[in-house]
Amino acid sequence: MIMTRAFAMAALAASASAHFTLDWPATRGFNEDIENQFCGGFSNAGARSSFPLGAAGVNIDSTHDTANVIVLISFDANPQTSPSSAIRATVRSSPALSNSTSKARPASQ
Repeated sequence: MIMTRAFAMAALAASASAHFTLDWPATRGFNEDIENQFCGGFSNAGARSSFPLGAAGVNIDSTHDTANVIVLISFDANPQTSPSSAIRATVRSSPALSNSTSKARPASQ
């Protein structure tokens, strides 16, 4: 599996009523007041995550049955604007599986 250190960020945007934690890749931080800004409001692009380019997943813990999620990925060395790649997926989790992790994967095109 090909890995890259150029993975710049993964940002999740869900509905205002959504409750979830992003477990992988790790977030840069969380500040509800600025989370709707580019890169969650965090401009420091110093921390990078290795990210598999094929069959990559995003792990979240959700307290809702369904959520609309968008994952934004940039491979730029110093991203300052919206990334060139966007992955849209619908995440489904089962309330019967407490503390389960859902994997968001690209929706088929």
